[in-house]
Amino acid sequence: MSQRHEAARPTRPRLEPLPEEQWDPRTRELLSVAPHDPGGGIPNIFTTLVRHPDLYERFLPFGGQLLSGGRLPGDVRELLILRTAWNTGSRYEWGRHLPLARAAGVTDADIDRIGEGPGAPAGRTCGGT
Repeated sequence: MSQRHEAARPTRPRLEPLPEEQWDPRTRELLSVAPHDPGGGIPNIFTTLVRHPDLYERFLPFGGQLLSGGRLPGDVRELLILRTAWNTGSRYEWGRHLPLARAAGVTDADIDRIGEGPGAPAGRTCGGT
């Protein structure tokens, strides 16, 4: 897995996102409040989860609370997510959260140290993870 400048290599999802031509009115309503990518698209996690509208409807507030309503500052939260993605080899989480980490103020130097773990010199690495 690439650390810094390249998003994770694209892989084919195990469960395909629901294609827009299959969105019914409830699906459109549910996805209307989903966070969008910088290019305006809706991330696959949402268009996949919405295949089960009742689950999706309950997931969105939960996920939103974790992402923006938690107690950790954004940069620390994103470092923690990237370190977890690194430790688990999760290409999806790495690729999804790398731009979010940068937007939260995580530096390239901090990103470079993620693979080194808590023993990395200087900077933040989500010690102990």
